[in-house]
Amino acid sequence: ATIRSLPVWFDVVHSAYGPVLTSAFPMMHTSYAPALSCAGVAAVTMSSCWIVSGYFTKAFVFSNTLCCDTNNAVVVAGKTYVGAAFLMVVVAVGSHLLLGGGGGVDVLDT
Repeated sequence: ATIRSLPVWFDVVHSAYGPVLTSAFPMMHTSYAPALSCAGVAAVTMSSCWIVSGYFTKAFVFSNTLCCDTNNAVVVAGKTYVGAAFLMVVVAVGSHLLLGGGGGVDVLDT
């Protein structure tokens, strides 16, 4: 679904494209997952999933950040990435099942 209006929090004066071109570009929103329907909520959800996943993989522990070799840091970052991706899928599918798809393309329903 294409939205022709800009969100209230979007500052068109300081945009890289200027106020005229920014208001001309349509904004795209996902309609298959209500939890990811706008950029602000999606960013908070992604950050929260990354932090929760990092907590369980101990990605923020001192021994896994500054006091470890590169191979261990890459393995821990990979585990954190996979965990965060899994949590994002759970949030997207869960919000779709609980709140509905939002009237767009229904990718989860067959």
